[in-house]
Amino acid sequence: MTRSFRYFFALTFLFSLTLIPLLPVLFSQEEEEPEEKGEFRAVLIGIDDYKIWPGDKEYAKLNYCVKDIEEIASILKENGYKEENITVIKEEKTGRETFPATKHRINDKLTDVVSKCGRNDVLLVYFSGHGIHLDDQNYLVPYDGKYISKEQDPEVRSERKQTLINVFQIYDLLENNCYAKTKYFITDACQKNVLAPDKGTDPEKSTFQMNAKDIPPGLIQITSCSKGESSWEDANKGHGIFSAALIEGLKDKADANGDGRITIMELYNYVSKEVPKEAEKNFGESQNPSMESKFSGKGEIYFASNPKKISALELKMEAQILLKEAREEKSEEEKKSKLTTAQEKLDKAKATWSGGEYDYVYENLEKEIRKELEGLTESKVKKLAEEAWKLYDAQDFDTALEKCQAVLELDANNASIQRLQKLIEREKKPNPAKEAQKLAGEAWKLHQSQEYEEALEKINEAIEKDPENGSYQAIKTLIVTAMPPKAGDKKTITIKGIEYTFRWCPPGTFQMGDVIYDRHSVTLTKGFWMLEHEVTQKMWESIMGKNPSWFSSEGGGKDKISGSTAQYPVEEVSWEDCDKFIEMIQGSAPNGLKFSLPTEAQWEYTCRAGTTGDYGGTGNLDDMGWYDDNSDSKTHEVKKKTKNAWGLYDMHGNVWEWCKDVYDSDYYKNSPSTDPTGPDPVPNGGSERVYRGGSWSFDAGGCRSADRYRNDPSRRSNVLGFRLALLSLPER
Repeated sequence: MTRSFRYFFALTFLFSLTLIPLLPVLFSQEEEEPEEKGEFRAVLIGIDDYKIWPGDKEYAKLNYCVKDIEEIASILKENGYKEENITVIKEEKTGRETFPATKHRINDKLTDVVSKCGRNDVLLVYFSGHGIHLDDQNYLVPYDGKYISKEQDPEVRSERKQTLINVFQIYDLLENNCYAKTKYFITDACQKNVLAPDKGTDPEKSTFQMNAKDIPPGLIQITSCSKGESSWEDANKGHGIFSAALIEGLKDKADANGDGRITIMELYNYVSKEVPKEAEKNFGESQNPSMESKFSGKGEIYFASNPKKISALELKMEAQILLKEAREEKSEEEKKSKLTTAQEKLDKAKATWSGGEYDYVYENLEKEIRKELEGLTESKVKKLAEEAWKLYDAQDFDTALEKCQAVLELDANNASIQRLQKLIEREKKPNPAKEAQKLAGEAWKLHQSQEYEEALEKINEAIEKDPENGSYQAIKTLIVTAMPPKAGDKKTITIKGIEYTFRWCPPGTFQMGDVIYDRHSVTLTKGFWMLEHEVTQKMWESIMGKNPSWFSSEGGGKDKISGSTAQYPVEEVSWEDCDKFIEMIQGSAPNGLKFSLPTEAQWEYTCRAGTTGDYGGTGNLDDMGWYDDNSDSKTHEVKKKTKNAWGLYDMHGNVWEWCKDVYDSDYYKNSPSTDPTGPDPVPNGGSERVYRGGSWSFDAGGCRSADRYRNDPSRRSNVLGFRLALLSLPER
C-alpha cells in the first residue's frame, strides 16, 4: 500500500531519539567556544483519514501516519525533551467533538511554534500524509484539502488550491520568521500517485517535487522517496519502511564508526541502504530516500548522540586503561584493586549498553582481566601457603589455620594446604598439660618484662588447666609478690593476734584545702599504706595494756553504750599517747615495718581518694560518717559507714584523728608543693599538733575533707583518736 506524500521532518526527530538533550545539530570541531544551548522544538503532523467532499473524488486513506508521529513524540519525551515544546497535530477527540488536522489548525500551530524559536534553537517540522505537485507548486494536503488535478478548470483548480498548504509558504515562514539556527523539514510521502487506487490518475500529474534551488538557507530536508516513486507502508512493522529504517538507525544501527554519535550522513547512508532493500524485497518496487540542504558550516553535522552507548564506551576505555596500569603495577594489593575496579567498570558498561559486536568486545576484555586476576591469585596463594607453613613450624596454629582458610578460599583444591590443615587440627586437639605448660611459659616471660597483670591472667589459666602442677602455684606467688599495689589494695598484718588491715594509697597530686583553707596543689611522690579504720580499743589495749576510752565499759560514758566496745575507736588519747603507741607497736611488729601518724597532707589525700568535694566517697556525709546529727552523742563501731574509693572507713566523723604535723596557720598556705611534712617543732616543746576529720559531736562543717583543728599534744578528749600509716614493708 502506498503512502501519499509523507514529507517527514525526521532529522530533528533523530536528535530526540538519541537519548541525550538535543544540541544545536550543527557544530564544528574547530569551534573554540561552545555556544549557549537552545531549545528543541518540534511540530509533528500526521493525517490518516481525509474529509470526503460530497460528489468529489477522494484522497487515498493512509494507515500509519498518526502512529508515526505518536511514536516520535513518545521517544522525544522519553529522552528528556520538554513536553511543552512538542506540538502534535492529528485528529483529536474531546467528548463528542472531533478536531482534525485542518489547514487552519496546522497554520496556527506552526506559526505559533515558529514565533517562539530563539537563535540557538532547533526546529523540526514533520509531515506524514498526502502531498501533491501542481502548476510548479508543492502542496501538503490537510484533512480538509479538496481533491485537485490538472484536468480541472483553472478557476476551479485555483479555488481548490486555497484548501491546501503551499510548501513555499512554509519555506517563507521558516526563512523570514524563524530564528532557529537549525531547521529540519522531513516528509514521508509518495512522490507519485496520491489518489485512491481506483481513480486512475496519471502519476506524473500528482508528483510532489522538491528541488534544491527552492530550499531556503539553513534548512535540511529529507524525503522518504525520489521523484516518481511511492513511499511504502509495512503492516508487519506498523510503519512506513522509511520511518522504520530511520528509527532503527537512530537507535544505534546508523552509528557506523561505533562512537555513540550519529551524523546526518551516517543516518542518511543507513536509510538509503535499508529502504531500497525493503521496498524491493516486500513490494518489488523502487523507493530511494533523498536529501537536500542549504546549510553552511564546518565540521560534522551530528544528529544524535546515544548517552548510554557513549557512557558504555567510556567505561570500557577506563577498564582498558586500568588493565594496562594493573599489568605495570608492582604492588599486588594495588594491582588487585585496579583489576577489581576494571571489572566493575566493565560490568557497568555491559549493564549500560550491550548487544551485537559489543558483547564480543566485552567478552575479550573480561577474559584479559580474569587472566590477570588468576595470575595474581596464584601468586597470593603461594605466598599465603608459605606463611601458613612457617606459622605451623612456629606452633602458631591459630594464625596458621587462618592462613590455610585464606588459601582455600582462593584455591579450594590445594592439596598441600589441605594436608597442613589436618596437621594443625591434630596439634590443636585438647591437651591440658601441654596448653598449661605453654601458658606458664608465657606468664614467666610477662613477669620478667614486669607485665604483671597479664602474667597473672596467664598463670591462672595454666593452673586451671593443670591444677596438680605445683610449680605453677609457685610462679603465681612470685608474680603476685612482685606486683605493685593498686589504689585500695589490701595488706593485712597480724600483731599480737590482732589483724591490722591497711589500704594502699599510691603517689599522686591533689588539690589540698578549700575556699576556707587556702586551696593549693600538693604532690606526694611516695605511696604508703593507711589503716582502713581508726585504731580500735582492742588494738590499743593489746599494745598498751589499758583502755582509756570514755565510751567503754569502764569509761565515763559507759551509760551511752551497751555490749562490747572492742571495735569502737579508741579515744581519750593525746598526740603524745599516740606517739608512745607507735613506739610500742613498732617493737612488736615484724622487722621492716615502719609505722607513723599520717602527715596532714597524707591524711587529706586519703580522705579525698580522688574526690574534690567537701566529703569523699558518695559525697553524702550521712553515708560516710558519724556526726552530731546522726551519732546519738557517742562513738560507734568502726566500718559501719560506707568506705571511700580506696577502701577507707570513718574518714569523716566518729573521732578526730591526730596527724603528725605541728600546727602553723601560715605554713599551711605556704607549705612546699611536694611531700609537705609540716613545720619544724618549736624548741623546748609546746607546739600544737593538727587533727582532722571531725567527730561524733561536731557539725557537718567540721567533718569536711579540708577542715582542720589543732591542740596541745598532751590534750586528751573523748572526741580525739587516730589511725596508723604504714610507710614501709619488709624487703621482698
